[in-house]
Amino acid sequence: MGESAVPEPPPQDEHRVDSYVVNDLVIQEDSCNLACEYCLTGQSQFKADHSLLKIFDPPTKLSCRPGTALHARLRRILDGSAAYGIPVVKISGGEVMLIDGVMELIEELAGSHETVVVLTNGIPLSDARLQKFQKLGNVVVQLSLDSTRYAGNSYRVPNEVVHEALMRRIHAILSTGISAEIYLVLNDRSIEDLELTLSDLVSYGSSVTLFPFPVRGPTRERFLPRQHQHDHFFHVLDRAERFRDLLPSQPYLDRLRAFFAEGGRRFRCHLPRVAFTTFDDGTVTNCPNIWFNKVGNTVSHPPDVVMSELLGSPFRRLLLADHPRIDACKACFTPWDPVSLYFEDEIDLEELGRIPIYQGRRTRDRLRRVRDEYRRWERTRC
Repeated sequence: MGESAVPEPPPQDEHRVDSYVVNDLVIQEDSCNLACEYCLTGQSQFKADHSLLKIFDPPTKLSCRPGTALHARLRRILDGSAAYGIPVVKISGGEVMLIDGVMELIEELAGSHETVVVLTNGIPLSDARLQKFQKLGNVVVQLSLDSTRYAGNSYRVPNEVVHEALMRRIHAILSTGISAEIYLVLNDRSIEDLELTLSDLVSYGSSVTLFPFPVRGPTRERFLPRQHQHDHFFHVLDRAERFRDLLPSQPYLDRLRAFFAEGGRRFRCHLPRVAFTTFDDGTVTNCPNIWFNKVGNTVSHPPDVVMSELLGSPFRRLLLADHPRIDACKACFTPWDPVSLYFEDEIDLEELGRIPIYQGRRTRDRLRRVRDEYRRWERTRC
């Protein structure tokens, strides 16, 4: 089969909305209180105004309270997600915690979904908000970070004062014991701090999972770790047992090592089987990691029609091919990858369920069913 060919259709059972586990909802993605130099929003081909690089401007004030246009759009989007029984909704931006009314939105989502995931840099996450999350009981916080040291985090923060304020906030968040994941970007500055970062955070390992993963995007070459830094990184991985309570499973670390050693992704991705992205204007895409493909719009069109188009999309089949076929996939390895490890029987459901986003019973039951359907289909191909 040629590289441009569309793979054969997935099993018929996958043409069901109830194969989806996560709706990754992106709200006001070009507004943030930080300005990471490698930010994917500023590099995205998804929306024309991203070329203006507004992500590097001061954050825009926005409200999602009832009566606003944003609230009306989100209500239509999320009613569909809840109606289809999708157990997990993840909200991110930009910095989603800057939006007026976001706490009320999170509380509403917590009542209609098994798990609500909030991706944030942590600075706007006050003690009062954390107490609310704890009271709700089904909110998972995902924190984005490069390094616990300023030198390694300097693509993300403008100066050491901001870095120290950020780290105080992160320690305050983690000290609550709330379920959390840390998205730790590996670049040429942060990779040499990896062991220090792990040492700084290892005491939180009982409630936190830290995911190291490579910087992505069209300008990644500027930020990628240099070849001479790989040996240092591999040395840390060789001693990862010291941080076993903080890090994801060994198969994740093995694939991360292979990604660096082989210069990219060579293994299959299953994420589009179970997750999709919705933007706050209603646009739906096949994969949370790809922002250049549009399928439909759940604000301007009936959600059931759009979801049917999403499931049957040729681009979705391309993303689910036996091996990566497009450059964006070949350069992609993210904290979503435990899903692929589970579908490839590299980890079991118990191991996957230790990750906070997948801890819910309904979430795990649906993942098991979709994986079993996929495995039955695989056997028919042999």
